[in-house]
Amino acid sequence: MVNIEIINLLFAIACEESFKRKYGGFVYLDAKTNLIKYYEEAFHAVPTGFNRRMFIDTEAAMFILNRYE
Repeated sequence: MVNIEIINLLFAIACEESFKRKYGGFVYLDAKTNLIKYYEEAFHAVPTGFNRRMFIDTEAAMFILNRYE
């Protein structure tokens, strides 16, 4: 079973690190099939159309940081 609170924290850390490295908050991930809908709803992640790859843009990264930090 996946601990959702840990996922939330890890996404916040990834977004924060992306800003620190001057990537504008952009993060991409290869989602497990059963979590795609959750990522879309909770993190505003966007499917790329390439397999299960998704990305989080600057606006979504700011949303995540404001919500989970």
